[in-house]
Amino acid sequence: MGASYKPSVGDISDSPALDIAIRMHRAGAEVRVHDPSVNDLVRRHHPELTVVDSPAQTLIGAGVLIVATDWPRYTALDPASVADSTTRTVIDARRCLDPGRWRSAGWDYQTLGAFRHHTAQEA
Repeated sequence: MGASYKPSVGDISDSPALDIAIRMHRAGAEVRVHDPSVNDLVRRHHPELTVVDSPAQTLIGAGVLIVATDWPRYTALDPASVADSTTRTVIDARRCLDPGRWRSAGWDYQTLGAFRHHTAQEA
């Protein structure tokens, strides 16, 4: 979810979010993209990607959800109500989601750049 550099910016140039989607597609993944400000731009410039009209459509049959732009509508999602039976991993690339909320709803919550210290018992 997300293709613009940041919320409310109608531009996809130099967007890390879009770069992720393109790289995943090139690696063989079926990628569905949603961004309220740039869906039309993505459709026009990257026809290889599937652009959907709602955040919920990004999850249909998905193995992983990547939140790559911190739109308020994404941070407000109820993790208990948005997952189908196959989607249970979320990668929060912007660190904008509430990890506790997502984990308590049964999601494997991951973020980029986070360091987790493992205890001796976990190693």
